Amino acid sequence: MAKLTLSVKAGQRLKVFSRKFSSVPMTYEFDAEPAGTEKVSGIVEVEITQTLFRKKQLKLPLQEHNVIKASMWDTFMDVYVTPDVDVQVEVPKRSMSAKPVIIGLILVVLALASVVMVTAFNQ
Repeated sequence: MAKLTLSVKAGQRLKVFSRKFSSVPMTYEFDAEPAGTEKVSGIVEVEITQTLFRKKQLKLPLQEHNVIKASMWDTFMDVYVTPDVDVQVEVPKRSMSAKPVIIGLILVVLALASVVMVTAFNQ
């Protein structure tokens, strides 16, 4: 899978993942490598808004390999990185958005509804 590499300066807060209107359990993974010889350090902030519950925020230590799990209830989620040293963050490059699929399904449903209505009124 292709990866997208992002340069993040020390102290800079960068959004690396955003999840909206999804109830599919998923695991988000990304890697952080120091730009120099220092060890990777910093904070990973996970802001979660669940469907039925209140918003919660998690703060995790930034590591070389980071894994964030989203449950079925985590409908909205943003993941931010704030490193203590300059780092290169590698995130998987997503090749497909759900938006074209949803639009396509809506168009198919509208077309089928039109056919049913035309057939019903022509009898």
